[in-house]
Amino acid sequence: MKPSAPFMPQSGIWLANLSKNGKSDNTVECYERDLRDVAAVLGKDLAGDLTSCDQSSIDQLHSVWSAQGCSSATILRRLSALRAFAKFLCCTCGVDCSRLLSAVLPRLIRRHRPGIDDAEVQAALELPIADQTWVGLRDSAMFSVQASAAVTTAELIALDVRNLKLSQAVVVIAHTHLTPRTVGIAAFAVLAVQNYLASLSFVLAPHDPLFVTNRGGRLTARTVQLRFRRRRRALGIRETACPIGLRHGVGEKLAAAGHSPATIACALGLSPVSVSKYFSARNIV
Repeated sequence: MKPSAPFMPQSGIWLANLSKNGKSDNTVECYERDLRDVAAVLGKDLAGDLTSCDQSSIDQLHSVWSAQGCSSATILRRLSALRAFAKFLCCTCGVDCSRLLSAVLPRLIRRHRPGIDDAEVQAALELPIADQTWVGLRDSAMFSVQASAAVTTAELIALDVRNLKLSQAVVVIAHTHLTPRTVGIAAFAVLAVQNYLASLSFVLAPHDPLFVTNRGGRLTARTVQLRFRRRRRALGIRETACPIGLRHGVGEKLAAAGHSPATIACALGLSPVSVSKYFSARNIV
């Protein structure tokens, strides 16, 4: 049985509001889990106790989770969830969480995520028995596109139907913080997308999101991450594998094949300087 959420009843109201405002079930569950992780360290049971939380509480959480081996991204996500809940308590419930809201969160130190090799990519694209649904086909299509076109997760969820030219086997990356580009996709990705679109009980218009929720809305990056984690665990893929590793795997293969930084930069929408930073110099000619 799943343990009850901490900081009730206020946390229950907050989570319900998140769901009502369009957050996916996976996202709401993630927020609930983050609050539970916070309560496990602080030992708090009531929302009112958050009035005593301050910078020392943030530092304590960071210290404990770091000692447990949590990544900096996970720690920052949990603390951000705590801050979002505190803001809700302050604005909606009249609880004074000013000391918590004024605390400084740790900086996120971004590190290069190792690429996923061909064997792991092939495993990740397998459809688990429990996922023989349109959602499972959607996930396979998403990961196939990411592993083939080397798009970021943000670029992936920003794709509209019109951005994918299946007859030409290309995808147009138009909505991106990197360099807009048009890249080819492999035959397995084309087939995966065709199977996904054919499984839908409704037709997507050209301006609709390519990868949709069960309500027809656009996916969030967090949902993509959680769906990949679910598939990774179902298929026994290593714990450190993540969606962006599909993209980095493409870059690493291009580097290992001797392609120049300029060529890799063009494929990934990066600058040659960034390519030299994120991909092993010994693999780049």
